[in-house]
Amino acid sequence: MPKMPKATPLSSTELDLLARAALHNAVELLADAKTLFDARRWPRAYALAVLSGEEFGKFESCRTAAGYDSDDHDAWTKFWEDFKAHKPKFTSLARKLIASMDSWPPGAYRNEQMLEAWKRASEGRHRMAKAGIDGKMAALYVDYVDGKLSIPSKVVDMHVALNMVNAVTRVVEQAAANISTE
Repeated sequence: MPKMPKATPLSSTELDLLARAALHNAVELLADAKTLFDARRWPRAYALAVLSGEEFGKFESCRTAAGYDSDDHDAWTKFWEDFKAHKPKFTSLARKLIASMDSWPPGAYRNEQMLEAWKRASEGRHRMAKAGIDGKMAALYVDYVDGKLSIPSKVVDMHVALNMVNAVTRVVEQAAANISTE
């Protein structure tokens, strides 16, 4: 498949198709994360939830790009850079999640510890994105960090996975309910 030039603009139809496909994939990845969670495979459930969040970020990028002029070289260059990078995509999910927090009914998709953790992280949504992406890697790979063995099942337990799955669910399902992904 040929690579897109750095600043190639997309038509509104192309952006719409790309956005819907990304959101559809986010929904499917989230369903897989929930299946793994139910099977008590916490680290992989966490990792797939993060991937779902990244796909949601692509969806959001496409929605934003719909307002770009086709001759805005800088905007389209930034679009394609962000579309391929993990941190800007997950930052988009973090931004949406933080914006929705105040409207959460008690007990829905949260517990107070999760809420406090996300609010602390909201002081820097980029820091939240980095934590999600770093957590995804720690949930998938054995590593040796700071002189210690890092094992996915020791890094991500049920509560950590549940918090990520619930956070991503909150954002992705809300978007999917408003937009047909088929």
